[in-house]
Order: sequence, then C-alpha cells, then structure tokens
Amino acid sequence: MPKRKINLENLVEKVTLYEDKESTEKEKRSSLEIEETFFEPIDKDRKPSQEYSKSLIRSFRVVLILFISILTFRMFYLQVIKGEYYKEMASLNKTRREAVPSARGIIYDSKNRILVRNIPSFDLVAIPLNLPKKEEDLDNIILKVCDVLKLNKKEVTQKIKNTHPFSLEEILIKEHLSKEDSLLAEVELSEIPGIKIRTYAQREYQESPYFSHILGYTGKLSKEELETKKEEGYILTDTIGKTGLEKSYEQILRGVYGSKEVEVDSTGKVKQVLSTEDSIPGQSLVL
Repeated sequence: MPKRKINLENLVEKVTLYEDKESTEKEKRSSLEIEETFFEPIDKDRKPSQEYSKSLIRSFRVVLILFISILTFRMFYLQVIKGEYYKEMASLNKTRREAVPSARGIIYDSKNRILVRNIPSFDLVAIPLNLPKKEEDLDNIILKVCDVLKLNKKEVTQKIKNTHPFSLEEILIKEHLSKEDSLLAEVELSEIPGIKIRTYAQREYQESPYFSHILGYTGKLSKEELETKKEEGYILTDTIGKTGLEKSYEQILRGVYGSKEVEVDSTGKVKQVLSTEDSIPGQSLVL
C-alpha cells in the first residue's frame, strides 16, 4: 500500500488560520458581554413616538407635582399666615368708623360783631382701601378724575401711589372746590370707588386790616403736624390754626370731634349709618 505524503507547510497554515478564527470569535463574545453589562439593550421594535409619549408623560407629572406644591403653599400662606390680616380687611369692607368734625368756634369783636365765621367748603378726597388694586384700573380712575376737574395727572398719581394701598386714611386730592366743580364731581365721579366729596367748614375772615395779624389763619395739616397731633384725633384732611389767635386758642376753637359707624359696600359707598356719637362745637371768642 503506497504511503501518503503529508505536506507540513499546509498543515501548519491551516492550524494558524483556525487559531486566528477562534481568537476573533472570543473577542466578539467578550465585547458583547461588556455592552450587555453596561448598556441597556436596545429594543429594535420600539417606535420613536412611544419614546416621545413616555417622555411627555414624565414631564407632565413633574409640572403637576410642582403646581400642586405651589398651590398648597399659597393656600397655607393665605389661610394660616395671613388669615387674620385678611379677616380684618374683610370686616373693614363692611363697617367702619368715620370722624364727624365739630364746628369751629366763631370769633367776635368787643361789640359782638363777627370777625371770623364758618362757611361750607368742599374737598375731593380718595380712600386707598376702596381704590382698585390693579394698576391699569387705578390709572383709568386717576385719568377720569383729572379730566373731569382739570387736575394735574402727575400730582394726583403721586399723592395716591405714595400712600399704602390698604389705608383707610383719606387723601386730599383737591381742596376748596367751587360749587360748580363739587356738583360736577358728584355727578361724574359718584360711581367711582374710593373717590368722594367731603364737606367741611372753611374759615371766612371779615375784611379788617386792624385784626388780620391778630386773628391769624387756619390751614391744612402738614405731615409733620399730623405726626404730633394724630393722638389728639386729628386726621390728614383736617385744618389747624397756623398763626395768631387761631393757633393760640386752637384747642378751644376746635371743639371735640364726634364719630359714626357706617356700613359700606364693596366700593366704599355708605349704605347706612349704624351709630353716631355727636361732636361738640368749639367755643367762641370775644375780643
């Protein structure tokens, strides 16, 4: 039987190729194991729209949780932290106490002739608490008031916006309105919340060059005067003796203010008077 000759070179080459193939397969398997360990398997069947929907739902949940948290905190702030404050504000919107000015005393000369007396006068005032809190609505009211009475818009705006918006203290917008202007304001501005005409007694001095420097005069309180006189019952729209006898005998001439409790609507308009404490007129002087 003839012997088969083996080619060693071919055999070595085949063995080498087999080993290379095995090494390549091992490297592929190792790489696949690393990817499966550190990376999430990709689902080839998952559609992009499904991914977008899930992302949208997650975002909506986050926004909803934030919204509920903010709403809860706001309710807690209004009801617990600021509850008493708003309760007091609500009661002020129903009833309030207003000052009733007393008639200032008359001044006579030695022959019982009148030297100083009181005459009716009208002021335009604003009550901040009853004015709109929305800036646009407030600006419209200021514009309306200025158009009706021909006032300076910048000055009126400064007076109103420099005062606390929840103050009950009257702001003097325009003093000594003529009868025509006061009637016009009553007609044109009567439905505007926070704006009203205030009637008070203005001093009228008889022409007497001999007594003018002795009698003196009255005027509106300054802010500095109000700070020292507020505890005595003075209000910002009050008048006070500035010089002469008007100043020296202020407490006697002024009298004692009364008060009244009134029920008001949401715009600050008086619906009814609940109770009244009469004022005491000032005493007269005889020179």
